[in-house]
Amino acid sequence: MKKVIKILLMTLCIVLGSLHTYENVYATSGSTSLYASSSSVTVGNNVNVTLSVSGDSPVMATIMVYYNSGYLQYVSCTSGDFNPGNGRAMFDTYPNNSGSMTITFKTIGVGSTTVSASVSEFIDYDGGSVSGYSGSLSTTITINQIPSGGGETGGGGGGGGGSYTPSLSRDATLNKITIDGYDLEPGFSSDVTEYKVYVPRGTESLDITATKSSSKATVSSIDGSVKPGWNEIDVKVTAEDDDYTKTYKLNVYVDEEPTVFYSLNEQQLGVVKNLDKVEIYPDHEAKDITVEGNKLTIYNWNAYNVIYLEDAAQKRDFYIYDEKTNTVLGKYVPVEITGRKFVVSDIKYEEFPDLEEFFEPSKAVINENLTLDGWKYKDPLLSDFKLIYLGDENGEKKLYRYDAGEQTLQRYVVPTVEEVIDYKPYIFMSAAVSGLATLLFALIALGRKKTN
Repeated sequence: MKKVIKILLMTLCIVLGSLHTYENVYATSGSTSLYASSSSVTVGNNVNVTLSVSGDSPVMATIMVYYNSGYLQYVSCTSGDFNPGNGRAMFDTYPNNSGSMTITFKTIGVGSTTVSASVSEFIDYDGGSVSGYSGSLSTTITINQIPSGGGETGGGGGGGGGSYTPSLSRDATLNKITIDGYDLEPGFSSDVTEYKVYVPRGTESLDITATKSSSKATVSSIDGSVKPGWNEIDVKVTAEDDDYTKTYKLNVYVDEEPTVFYSLNEQQLGVVKNLDKVEIYPDHEAKDITVEGNKLTIYNWNAYNVIYLEDAAQKRDFYIYDEKTNTVLGKYVPVEITGRKFVVSDIKYEEFPDLEEFFEPSKAVINENLTLDGWKYKDPLLSDFKLIYLGDENGEKKLYRYDAGEQTLQRYVVPTVEEVIDYKPYIFMSAAVSGLATLLFALIALGRKKTN
């Protein structure tokens, strides 16, 4: 009996194991399709595009549909969940294994255009992935000009009927805008109508080219002249049907000369006016202030305020700014050493005479990307140790000793006179006194011995 039970249990385990294996191996297979009701249609008529999905079992899918609005104008979706604003089509085939939707477009431009679809998600009802389908689909539609000599009955795939009155093109988009030598921000897209362009100081005119999407549209004349500061240049496009227009705006910034200056080490530093392209240090907070009627932007990190300036050669950098005195104190160089943040301080070696006995000026290599002015020990046995001069997060300037071997940093305090005094003469004197005392006691002891 026990043997029979054991055999039954083993058989049950084998069956359950095979079922589990089958469950893991099985995956839903699916398919996708996209087709147009007609591959050729006369402008002004409607055309239907049908998108379908299917699977071995009920499935869900999200598919993005793309089309050129210069040729096709969305009319309706007869079934299914389609968002014409972002082109997202969503399918849920339950309780069936397949589903489809038909999107109707009106043709508004002459030429060849493509409707494409990209599958972003395709899963079964258990949340498992679906395989075997095409993730990218497309169908091409040729839109023909209306034949000369009359109208035609509505056709080309859906909608319409009756006589058709030739319509004018409503395409008022641009295919491209280029400015010789400069880039648009963001990069050009026919649906984006506003851009920024940054050009250097002294630029007086720009060579701007606008390419229209429809040959029947017209582009206004473009004035490329600019002056220092912000300039607004409009490029207006008018469709063949002049009720439809679109304006592309170019905001062009021509770099300006500074008008506010600060003195530092006998040089004049000008405040940079436009900070759009400036890369700000992390953890620094921007703050706008007004000084003598001038609006300035400074950046704060703990005890430090910094300002962005340029020298006579237009070389730009951050400088330490004292808001109380409205002065610039030096170049701002933040560094991170052994996990701590500091600001490099300029060294005037003549201000550290107490270091001359044991140190001499030297470069301190902290890592492959950081070398600072500092000191090294005169004693070659201490070559791994360097002194550097840094400002901490509270704005206090201190000497630090860096151990290149251990890569550690600790505050260094210059020894006092008592700590560096030479004790050798006192040691010799003590030894001499001790020797004389010992000799005196020896002579006294020898004299007593002779007397006895």
